[in-house]
Order: sequence, then C-alpha cells, then structure tokens
Amino acid sequence: MQNEKKTELSELQEHLEIGIQKLKNTEKSVQELGDTLKQYDMKLIAQKKHVKEKMEALTKESQKVNNKKEVAETTKVKLEASQEFVSERKIIVETDLGKAEPALVAALSSVQGVKSSDITELQRYAKPPERVRIALEPVVALLMNADKTPEWKMIQKELQKPDFKNNILNFDKDKISPKCKAFIVKTYINSGQYDIAGFYKASKAAGPLADWLNSIIQYADIFERIAPLRAEIDSLEQETTIMESEMQVLVDEIDQL
Repeated sequence: MQNEKKTELSELQEHLEIGIQKLKNTEKSVQELGDTLKQYDMKLIAQKKHVKEKMEALTKESQKVNNKKEVAETTKVKLEASQEFVSERKIIVETDLGKAEPALVAALSSVQGVKSSDITELQRYAKPPERVRIALEPVVALLMNADKTPEWKMIQKELQKPDFKNNILNFDKDKISPKCKAFIVKTYINSGQYDIAGFYKASKAAGPLADWLNSIIQYADIFERIAPLRAEIDSLEQETTIMESEMQVLVDEIDQL
C-alpha cells in the first residue's frame, strides 16, 4: 500500500517537474518571441522611415520635373514668338531693299557692257564736257568714300586704273558712309543737273556709271533708313540664340530627372 502511494507521489512529482519545465520552456519561448517581435518592429519602423524618405524624395523630384517643364514651356512660347517676330522684321527689311535691287542689278548690267575703249575716251579729256564731269565726279567720290568734289586729275587717275570697272561692279553697297551719301545726294542727285538720259547721250561710259551711282545711292538710302530695324533684328537673333541654348539645357535636365 505504501509502495503504491510512493509510486503515485513519485509519478505526481515527475509530472509536476515536467509541467514546471514546460512552463519554463514556454516562458523562454515567449520571451524569445517577444525579442523577435521587437526586432521586427524595429525593422518595420526603419522600413517605414525609408519608404517615407523615398516618397518625399520622389515628390521633390516630381516637383522639379513639373517646374522644369513649366519653365521649358514658357521658354518655348517666348522662343516661338521671338522667331516669328524676327521673321516678320526680316520680311520688312528684304521687301524695302528688294525695291532698290532690280534697278541696281540693271545698272550693273549696263556698266558690265561698258568697253575699255569707252573708258579710255573719258581719260583723254583734258577738260571734260559738263555732262561728263557731273556724271563722273560723284562716281569717283563714292569710290573714294569722300564728301567733297574730286578734281578732274583725280578722276582721270581712277579711270586709268586697270580694275576701275571691276571696282564699280564689286563695290560693297552696304558700306557707303552716311556723310558721303549725303554729299552726293545734295551736290549732284538733287541739284537738278543730274540728267541720266543726258549722260547716256554725252558718253557711252558716263551714262551707265551715272545710272549705277543713282541706283546704289537709292539702295544706300533705304539701307540707312532701315539701320535701326537691322540692329533690332541682330539683337533679337542674339536673344533667340540664348533662348535656344536655355531651352536645350532645360530639355536635357528634364530627360535626366
């Protein structure tokens, strides 16, 4: 009987010890699980922070892109407006100069037809006829870019040059000084004596040369009057070039964002 009770007590004690051990094991597992959960919580917090930072960075980048696009669009509109304005101004300039071009081309064609013998004839005059003198004085003044009447000996010297005719044909019409032009217009063209038809009758060379002078002075007059417009076009073209560069920079920056 006692042995049975001892056995029962022994078994009970064993069960208790096993139960206590299980409780201890369970407590340890719970503690370990808690530690693991804490680690997961820390990782989760770090991940949330990382995601938040990423979202904030993406938002900033998106804002940058939008801002750049707005600036690019504004620059594009300005650029197109500037290009259109420049085109309109160029049309005005070309139209005005175009009015003088045909007469100048025709006059150059007449000069092209002048023979060396016709020029030699003019060189031989010790004292030229009045119409020849009036026709040639402004021509030589223009070639010399002078604002005073050249003497006949100086005119003869110019006529004797082998490249006299080529100097006329290749004359840079865009570089006539306002002072020289004003002198020729006042002293000759507007004098009432500048009779181109009469010059043609007086000499085979004087007529075409006078015609050329009159045409190129008309061209120079228009060229001078539109000088402010040409300066405006140059300025606008420089601004347009700058805007084109800025536009390209913006496009490149947007592509990289």
